[in-house]
This record gives sequence, C-alpha cells and structure tokens, in this order.
Amino acid sequence: MTARRRSSSSSDSLSVWAWERWRSPPELLVYARLLVAGGAASGTVTTLAPAMASLAAGSHEQRDALALSGTFRAGALFGTPALVGALLSIVTLAPALAIVAVCALLPGLAVGRRRR
Repeated sequence: MTARRRSSSSSDSLSVWAWERWRSPPELLVYARLLVAGGAASGTVTTLAPAMASLAAGSHEQRDALALSGTFRAGALFGTPALVGALLSIVTLAPALAIVAVCALLPGLAVGRRRR
C-alpha cells in the first residue's frame, strides 16, 4: 500500500507540475487586450486619416492632402518600431516606450495650440 501511495502522490505532484508549467501566464490576457487595442488603433489610422484629410482639404488640394497623410502614416508606422529598437541599445523597454510616446504626442500638442 505504501508503494501505491507514493506512486499516487508522485503522480499528483507530476500533474500539478505539468499544470503549473503549461498554463498561460496571467499577463497573457493583458497582452491580448493590448494587441487588440493596437490593431484597432492601426486600423483607425489607416482608414480615418485619409478620410479626414480629404474632408479638410479643398477640391484642388485633396490629392496633396492624401499623399501627405499617407507619407506621415507610413513614417509613423515605420519610425516608431525603429526608434524603440534604437533606444533599446541605451535604455530598457519601459523608458524607450515612454520616450516614443512623448515624441508622438508633441506634434499633436503643438498643432492643437496653434489652432486656438
């Protein structure tokens, strides 16, 4: 009987170990939510920016406005990961993301203050 109990308890501890090893981390749900939010933001930028640019521009300026908004969008989608990658050689990930967020926020603040 003792041999059976030992094998049963070792089997139980093995199943607990397997469960602890293969279960998803609690941060996985946070990562999934951030991934969905990032996809929604990228989709919004992709569709809303050209629409807003064509509405704000006059009939003769629409082509230029669409080209400019597309260039800005492409630069932002390429530049952000490149800047974070460059900053990772100097600082850790959290400060690198904070620096990029502040750099992305500054042009909007400058334009918003000019309009008032």
